[in-house]
Amino acid sequence: MTKMKTTINVAVISCICLAMLGCKKYNEDYKDYLDNKEITYPGLATKVGYQAGNLRTVLFWNPSPDPSVKSYLITWNNGVDSMVVNATSNDPAVKMSVSVPGLMEYVYSFKIVARDAEGNKSVGQELNNVRVYGPAYAAILINRAHDPATPFEFNSDGSLKLNFTKADSTNYSTVIKYTNVSGATEERTLPRDEMSINIPNYKLGTPVQYKSSFKPERTAADAFFVNSYSDFPEIFRIVEMDKSKFQALSFPTDIRSEYGWELRYLWDNKKEESQGAGFHTGGSGMPQWFGIDLGAQTTLNSFRLWQRSSALYNVA
Repeated sequence: MTKMKTTINVAVISCICLAMLGCKKYNEDYKDYLDNKEITYPGLATKVGYQAGNLRTVLFWNPSPDPSVKSYLITWNNGVDSMVVNATSNDPAVKMSVSVPGLMEYVYSFKIVARDAEGNKSVGQELNNVRVYGPAYAAILINRAHDPATPFEFNSDGSLKLNFTKADSTNYSTVIKYTNVSGATEERTLPRDEMSINIPNYKLGTPVQYKSSFKPERTAADAFFVNSYSDFPEIFRIVEMDKSKFQALSFPTDIRSEYGWELRYLWDNKKEESQGAGFHTGGSGMPQWFGIDLGAQTTLNSFRLWQRSSALYNVA
């Protein structure tokens, strides 16, 4: 019995020794992989994001507070493409950004890795689903519509007012191109939140064109213009003609005046019979016609007649 007990004790002691030897050996194995050096991981950037652009993207982040961070390595296309951005600040409250140009109209994934002066790298952060826009997006855009009911009107000071419909949610602005009173081409911009724009120096009778821009995402870095201008409806102003240039005409078949009420009295600014005679024709049946030279070539929009207020034609 004593012999067996001694044998067991020896076996236990042997196992413990072997275990201690084994642990000591394995605890030092990592040094073979680290070349007797420690691995250093610089601090991470925070709040990583992007702004969509036109064949580019703008990446932004708040820098790591780790003072050892000297630069950021940005990679995309599975690491095939890369760029280095110097760490200009270690203040996490500062926003760093960089534009990555020369991209295709595609969805990308980026990785941002912080690096120190010795080349140590952070584990990095991935930024996925970064959308880049380009010609295909621009091709589907259409200009903001003008107000079909009242496309334009003139203000009391004589300036022109152009009216538009409510803008699309992605609309950014609309550029108005017109000719000013000096004959030069001028542009003004209508923001998306406004429905009309005033043009104080528009040259009447000249064409007006407009082109809208859009942002594919609310925070996009770039706005995209529609590929071509749209023509605004023809702009004309209804004004009272210069009656000092009016002249009565007399053609062979024209109706004649009677009772001293002459054709020229039609435009003498007298609106009541008590102010003087008007124009009176003979009773030769209907229809009747007469001619007036307006003194200018124009398009009549409307005219007004004041009816005689006495005798047979008293309509009061």
